[in-house]
Amino acid sequence: MNQAALIQLGASLVAVLFVAWLVKRIGLGADPRIADADHAIRLAEEAEAGFKGIEVARDRAGFAAIVRNAEGRMMLVRAHGNHFAARPVDAATVGRLDKEFLTLTGPERTFGAVTLQLGKDAGMWASRMREISGRSALPNEAAPARSPTRPPISGYAVGGRVGERAGAATPSSEGAAKRG
Repeated sequence: MNQAALIQLGASLVAVLFVAWLVKRIGLGADPRIADADHAIRLAEEAEAGFKGIEVARDRAGFAAIVRNAEGRMMLVRAHGNHFAARPVDAATVGRLDKEFLTLTGPERTFGAVTLQLGKDAGMWASRMREISGRSALPNEAAPARSPTRPPISGYAVGGRVGERAGAATPSSEGAAKRG
């Protein structure tokens, strides 16, 4: 190896070490977790001025938490990249209860659905959502399976609307008129 190749190798090594140090320094690649109830309350209070959390349901893995205040309002806090994001849990939030898991889906699609493993407390928090929204958390229902023998309905002439699953289509007035 000649001297130019050694200089290039050394400079490359220094550049890689500098980038690795810089990434660590600014916190990229971190795995943010909600450490405990106090941390979740602090995050909710930072997200909304005047919100004073008193009770927390923290996901067992620490990726998300629901924080409730004395008035019964709730905030959903979740890991978002290297930071945390929080949104209010209100009547527009849909909850799905599946044994020890509570999945919350808000109206803001970019926030996404959040599944919290709450253990035996999942049912209690689902009932609190019912108090807020006036509807209970929906049971976890899988989408109906497509019929293995019939293809999906593809047009109005054979009944139903395009995109409906096989067997669930009802004849439209247009389709009934063509057949009758």
